[in-house]
Amino acid sequence: MTGLPELVLNIQNNKKLTFLLRSEKIVMTPLNNAAMVQTYQKIFDCPIEIAIKMAHLTAGYSYAFQLLGYLTFEQSPSLNADSIESVRKIYEFSLFDNTYQKIFEGLSELDKQYLIAIQGNKRLEEVCKIMGKDKVFVSQYRRRAIERKLIKPARYGIVKYTLPLFSEYIDAIQNPDSIFYLGY
Repeated sequence: MTGLPELVLNIQNNKKLTFLLRSEKIVMTPLNNAAMVQTYQKIFDCPIEIAIKMAHLTAGYSYAFQLLGYLTFEQSPSLNADSIESVRKIYEFSLFDNTYQKIFEGLSELDKQYLIAIQGNKRLEEVCKIMGKDKVFVSQYRRRAIERKLIKPARYGIVKYTLPLFSEYIDAIQNPDSIFYLGY
């Protein structure tokens, strides 16, 4: 089972699923880029440049690594730069629909506003202006997003998304022409 820490906690606290309380929990770190490149190269017998591009598309997210590998295997018998681009569209749609929609639905309105406000490597001061709140208030939402493993500190006052293509998802939920449009 995998998921955001608080969602796993909610499930394991369900009275009918108490066996999860006794099960071992492993906190995952992002997958190693070199290992992903080697795996993609071995499985798909492709040039290293394509394997590197595939690994970058996953950002070390284990579900994304599996999904991209599966979709590539299903969609593209001969792997080249063009086939990766065609698989990328399906991969992006699947990530957004299967994962990011669910994650976003489970957030509070202010958590969502924060994730939208940080897009584009904005400093904390800019995010405060966008949200119309002070630093102490906004910092709570920063901390919550870090705890959920949705963002990580990048530089002083700047954070970045941890999930692959999450910035594109944030664009999509704000674009009225997107099927993922949420009206933000």
